[in-house]
Amino acid sequence: MASSFVHRTCSLCEAHCGVSVEVEAGRVRSVRGDPDDAFSRGYICPKAHGLLGLQEDPDRLRRPLRRTAAGWQELSWDAALDEAAERLAALQRAHGRHAVAFYQGNPTVHNHGAILFGHLFQRSLRSRSRYSATSVDQLPQMLAAAALLTCVIGFAAALLSGVVAAAPGPAADAARQHRQPVDDDQPLRKAEKFGAQLVSASLDHFRALRDAATEAQFFSVYANLFALYNDEASAPARTTPMVESRELPETQAALASMHEGGYTEALARVAFLLTRSDEPLPLSRLEMRHELLADYADFLPDMPLHDWRRVRGTQEIIVRHEPEQAVATLPDLLGEPNARARLLTLLDKLMADKRVIGRAPTAAQTAMVARIRTVLGQKAPRKRPTLVRARA
Repeated sequence: MASSFVHRTCSLCEAHCGVSVEVEAGRVRSVRGDPDDAFSRGYICPKAHGLLGLQEDPDRLRRPLRRTAAGWQELSWDAALDEAAERLAALQRAHGRHAVAFYQGNPTVHNHGAILFGHLFQRSLRSRSRYSATSVDQLPQMLAAAALLTCVIGFAAALLSGVVAAAPGPAADAARQHRQPVDDDQPLRKAEKFGAQLVSASLDHFRALRDAATEAQFFSVYANLFALYNDEASAPARTTPMVESRELPETQAALASMHEGGYTEALARVAFLLTRSDEPLPLSRLEMRHELLADYADFLPDMPLHDWRRVRGTQEIIVRHEPEQAVATLPDLLGEPNARARLLTLLDKLMADKRVIGRAPTAAQTAMVARIRTVLGQKAPRKRPTLVRARA
């Protein structure tokens, strides 16, 4: 199927640079700058280049999850929102309404839902513990500028009251003729510098107040538009059916490809088979640390990072839903004896290298390595014995 290009804007910052997205069979293949965009003219920063990796990241949350004693459990959006509301209300009942804090950052203006509902949600909490990018970046500067401005104005008024009636003319000419440089400790030189600081602080104070007023006006206008429309009474109740993770199309596609792949897929699957406390075998350390990269260069897959993440995500689904079949079908991925030997050699090196593991392997990991070796050994083709004739 031929690919097509759609034109969008990057929403990761206020610049909103234009991007051209290549789509093939409903999946994003590449993201690049849009040369026809009137503002960015084809230029984008590394954040926009990372949109594809963000979209395809296997660790990206796509459904609500609840932490339980048995691990993470999926639940519907309605159940997640209900539980969050109940726990927030319980916290405020137990510790007071100010125990719940609300932080609002710059990405709020990039999301219509956050603009419309964020202000209403904040008001419903009735908490004074409200923080934002303004409180972190601007308010400390505004407070310092206001304190400095108040002090400087009082000093300047007292100073100017004694020099209001300095007559020009001969006195000014005499002053120019006898002008001499003065030290920085001279009182009038200090007063001059103090006056310059007064002007600078006044301008900073004005800009901070202007930005804060603009931000407040923006949220006051756009965040309250939803309050003009209320159709909750007539709207029918909507329920989202609960779908088991195994029934999701992504899960079905991953399980259907259990027998497909090669060394790269086998490597990613083994990494998750050797999981310890929900932490897979840390192969990412081999990719990040240069001193390890040279030692393991022959064992790592040569492919783009976003493709490697996609393979890891697929193999993780297979291991989590069919762990027994994931081990049994490893020989299907490693049909060549050289590929099996390559993987087993890598496992031996990793299990003995504390730079990668960080600590001694557990008994479960050691048993899994032995099981993988047995499965691959049983499926490996046997070599015919070489006949040696006895000397007469």
